[in-house]
Amino acid sequence: MLYGQNFPSLTLKETGLEVKVHGIVAVNEFVHREKEEHVILLTFRAEIAGGELEITRPDEILNIAWVELNRADALMPYYPEGISSIVAKGAEVTYFDEGRI
Repeated sequence: MLYGQNFPSLTLKETGLEVKVHGIVAVNEFVHREKEEHVILLTFRAEIAGGELEITRPDEILNIAWVELNRADALMPYYPEGISSIVAKGAEVTYFDEGRI
């Protein structure tokens, strides 16, 4: 994410979809050995609020899919109990975009 961007604006720019963010349901981190980068992943609970799905940056994005939770479980095997189980618990951290301060 670049300076000045937030999750909803980045999602619109990269996917063509407007999203309503409800909260963060998971935080993961790892160190990418080949790139020597520390990566932090935030998994949001969100819903599509408008727009049309399109790949706006084909040089960086191969595929975009908005999937049901059971499909997300298969695509995100790093959650042993499945992302659907995490979402079903209803625990999340509220996401605030406070803009520029």
